[in-house]
Amino acid sequence: MSDFKGKALNYNIIVKREFIENKTGAGIEITSEINKNEKYRKGIVVSVGNLCPKDTEGNATIKPGDEILYDKYKMSEVTLDGQSYEIISYADLVMIM
Repeated sequence: MSDFKGKALNYNIIVKREFIENKTGAGIEITSEINKNEKYRKGIVVSVGNLCPKDTEGNATIKPGDEILYDKYKMSEVTLDGQSYEIISYADLVMIM
């Protein structure tokens, strides 16, 4: 997170995708088979837009470092300084974990 040099604007959230390993007890990798059919992705928030909702005390409801689940079909990929990030709209956020 600390190496991210951008800032999200409006209702956008910048996420660093977190890969979920799926191995059987015998050590067989099944990640590629499972991920083809999953609708959601897991990631870590690196930047939150200034128009994202805030609680009654004025604090952001989501903040950098939060682990989230989001709709993988409604995101855009961007690469900054060789690092890959995904941009999602606040409305496409499914869960804060």
